Amino acid sequence: MPLPSHTPHLHPQGPVAPHRAGAGRSAEALLGTGHPLVAVLYACAGTAEGIAAVAAVQLGALALWWVNASYGRALTLGAGVVQVALGLRWASLRVQRREQCLELVIAGREQLPLAAVARECRRLGSPRRQTDLATCLENLADSATRKPCRGERQRPICSRRVLTAAEPELRGVVARLRAGGGELRGVAMLDRLLTFGASPLYGERVGPLREELARGGYLLTPYSKRGENNMADIERDYYKEYEGAGERDMLIGFSVVGFMILAALITTLLA
Repeated sequence: MPLPSHTPHLHPQGPVAPHRAGAGRSAEALLGTGHPLVAVLYACAGTAEGIAAVAAVQLGALALWWVNASYGRALTLGAGVVQVALGLRWASLRVQRREQCLELVIAGREQLPLAAVARECRRLGSPRRQTDLATCLENLADSATRKPCRGERQRPICSRRVLTAAEPELRGVVARLRAGGGELRGVAMLDRLLTFGASPLYGERVGPLREELARGGYLLTPYSKRGENNMADIERDYYKEYEGAGERDMLIGFSVVGFMILAALITTLLA
């Protein structure tokens, strides 16, 4: 029986065939409409189209400015402000896209045939990135034992008390990263620990950081060398802690960008 025309065709050996929205359509077919990564990819596509459209307006405005049209300067400046706002929105969406891809890798879905996920897996799997992660975590462990310099005024990003208490766990994951051969799920979790502003690394509680480092170290261990009995508990605790964080950050980012675009338009009208 032939499939209906609206049914998405999934290709296990490669990405879904692109449609008008490209990556967004592929992610929607694989993950479902409600997944945060789908919304981010659609927003990336829309922002890229907006940047291209505003660039075309800028070219026309520059031509008008060149022939001394009365409104050429105002149009050029207004388009430039909007372009800056769209650029900031694009940068924010790239961060959100990376966070959602990290979530998929941590959940064990790194084999999804999506270009964004494959790109993130290549980044996480590179020896250079793993060495950088190990160096950053090792520096944090060293800072926990290093005495503060006299006259040092800059407040540390991480709590020295928390780092001191979690120093053994930090050095443990550093050793596993430097040994190589770690699973991508563990690398992704440690990457998120360093780059996610709301992670336990930047908090004031010791327990959550120790638990996160323990989960990261466990997931770094190859499957053949670990038991799977505790995997359900590890994943349940992780997603309970971070449930809804990605959607909240996305809404905040969109609100800020919307306010900036509105301010740019008002400035253009008043010019």
